[in-house]
Amino acid sequence: MYGIDRVTKWFDYDLVSAYTTAMCLLDHPNYAKGRFVEPTELKNWSPEELLYSYTIITGSFRFPKETKYPSIPVRLDDDTTVYPLEGVCTLTGAELLCAYNQGCVVKMKEVYTIPFHTRSAEKQKESVLQSHKNEKFKTVSGLISGVNFLKSVTPTDSIDSTDSTDSTMFESIDEMSKP
Repeated sequence: MYGIDRVTKWFDYDLVSAYTTAMCLLDHPNYAKGRFVEPTELKNWSPEELLYSYTIITGSFRFPKETKYPSIPVRLDDDTTVYPLEGVCTLTGAELLCAYNQGCVVKMKEVYTIPFHTRSAEKQKESVLQSHKNEKFKTVSGLISGVNFLKSVTPTDSIDSTDSTDSTMFESIDEMSKP
């Protein structure tokens, strides 16, 4: 169903900054180490190994009949995507984990993976944890203080204190981050 259902009460949940948060966890692909993986080998990988690599899986899938919202998209044509209980798929490692969590059975045909270039899963976790401890990323009421973050990533010569646009933007962001 597309559009608003004016009869049923519904909730539109939004993950604030979901795209940028996910993108910051990615690393550069190490193409030289890209390789085909046997499906039996992939089944022994940890969730971190699947998440901290660029892994593509082709195959077929089947969700339990009671699955209300299957998570694997299947394109019927350029304009139509459906989420059936079974079908043929091309998945990423993250999509595979999600499907497994729903009880989906995936019969893998081919698996290709490209590891991250410089970061292992452990280094990635350390990096995220360190950024939260870093003084430049102060957390105020669960929000990252925008002013401190922007000042930390913006060269000081690019901020014109006489420019009312810059001043207003920083003041607005700082105001939003206060408890």
